[in-house]
Amino acid sequence: MKVCLDDKKKIIIFLFSLLLALVILPISETLILNGFEFSLFIKLFLIATMFILYFTIYDFKLYSFLIIFSLFFLKPNIYVYWSIVFIFLLIFILQIKKYENIDYISLVCIAIGSFFGFFNSSSLMMGISKSLQTFIIPISLYVLIGFLSIKRKQIVIIFKIEVLIASLVGIIGIIIALNNPNERIGSLWVTAMTINGFYIFLFFISLGFFFYTKKNIEKYFYLLTTLLILMGSIFTYTRMALLAFGFGILLIIIFIKRDWKLLFLSFVLGILLIFFLPSSFKDRLKISNIVDSSMMLRYLAWYNSIIIISKNWLTGIGFDGFYNFYKNNLNEYLWVIHPHNLFFHIFVATGIFGTFGYFNLILRNLYRNIKRGSNNKKYAQLVQFANIGFICLLFAGITDIFIAQFSVALLFWVNLGLIKKFRD
Repeated sequence: MKVCLDDKKKIIIFLFSLLLALVILPISETLILNGFEFSLFIKLFLIATMFILYFTIYDFKLYSFLIIFSLFFLKPNIYVYWSIVFIFLLIFILQIKKYENIDYISLVCIAIGSFFGFFNSSSLMMGISKSLQTFIIPISLYVLIGFLSIKRKQIVIIFKIEVLIASLVGIIGIIIALNNPNERIGSLWVTAMTINGFYIFLFFISLGFFFYTKKNIEKYFYLLTTLLILMGSIFTYTRMALLAFGFGILLIIIFIKRDWKLLFLSFVLGILLIFFLPSSFKDRLKISNIVDSSMMLRYLAWYNSIIIISKNWLTGIGFDGFYNFYKNNLNEYLWVIHPHNLFFHIFVATGIFGTFGYFNLILRNLYRNIKRGSNNKKYAQLVQFANIGFICLLFAGITDIFIAQFSVALLFWVNLGLIKKFRD
């Protein structure tokens, strides 16, 4: 029998699920470290149990699922990823309704590009896996959200929960970094670079709530979450993330708040922030590091990407083609796995069809967000802050492929779908 719960009880269920997830993580990792051969089975069993308990108490609908979906970003895991995809499809089958404004041209181009991406890969299974994780699954979830019912107030709650998760991950990241000052660790995530895609987007959502909310107590709370997310990112020692934050704040001042006092305050805070940066980050910010080994490898990757694209512009060379090109043509000390640029990465892997479809779908959404905002003026500013988050993720893609990694791709496309529902 379905039990109807009010929003406060739903939040209590979420917090209980969060506590359960925090207990599951160390248990699973301890079992793995001790070589316990059934650790994978136990991890999958605990994940399944959490989902079953949650949906037994709660409605099996998009909103209820997205609340628990937010827990994925505590520590992205490929097994949880596929569990999420399965539940999404199940909800779609049970809750499908009429969909409008499907961008068929972009989706067809993406499908063609995905085919080229895995067909041209040296390993068919790897090609299919990358094609699913980078293109097909995240963009399919974006489309599926359009078929499902969810209210604007519910989307606001989802964003608030994501901000809470991001600030918690930030706190954990700060503690881990302080205990490991000479290492780049991305909190509970696998890499320090990838997690910044998560931080960048949720930083601007949190900042949006700071300006959006009217109550002082809530303003202080979202100011705190914004600072925690920012500091979590800073302690990953990622320069591009800092540039993305600065770029986004500049966009906010020019296009949303139009307040030059805010620009002056941001400048002062930026100067003060430099004095509190970890020494490891200060070393990475030195002017001489513009030509450090990290940047030199990127410059070389971009140059080789242009060469590959010029010769294979129609179909690309597959999702592992760039790495294979490096292995066959360059010294192993110069090898990199991908082009360290989102545009080059998509073009090299899928050719002109996949690139056009992918970026056309994103840019059309961003343009509509700017042009239309939200039909409800109450939420219009929040939509614009989310839009800034999307734009800054693309900006950060100049030096890395954040939204082509399965964890950040899921964040990007699901939230793009939610903002589309919010806008329309």
